[in-house]
Amino acid sequence: FDTELRLIAIFCVCWGDHRLQLNMTHHWKTLEGVFFDQTKPWQSGAIGRRKAKELVSARQESDHLIGFCFNEDNADFVWIVTVGTRSGKHEGWTAMVYTMDELPDRDLFVDGWSGSDALLPHS
Repeated sequence: FDTELRLIAIFCVCWGDHRLQLNMTHHWKTLEGVFFDQTKPWQSGAIGRRKAKELVSARQESDHLIGFCFNEDNADFVWIVTVGTRSGKHEGWTAMVYTMDELPDRDLFVDGWSGSDALLPHS
C-alpha cells in the first residue's frame, strides 16, 4: 500500500455548454521545528512514520485527521492528530501534514472569453 499516498478528487460543475473540472491532489508537507499539542492525540505510540501516513491518508475524512508529529530523538514514536489541534515550534520536532494543493485563480474557470476584451461594447 505504498502508492505515494495520493488522492485525486475531481469536482465537476456543469451548466449549459460550460464545464469546470478541478483535479486536486493531497500531498505530505513537512514542517521542520513544528510539533502538535500532544494532550489529546487521536492515536500515539511507536507506530512509525510509514504506518502513521497510511492511517492519516486512509482515515482523513472519517476521523478528521490532519497529520502527525515526531521528535528526532525517537522518530518512530508519533502523535497522530485531528483538525484543529494546536501547534508550536521547537527544535528537534517535525510535523507532517496531509494537505491539498492550492489552485491558482487562473485554473478556476476558463470559458473562451475570459481575459478577452473582444466582447466588450466599444463607446
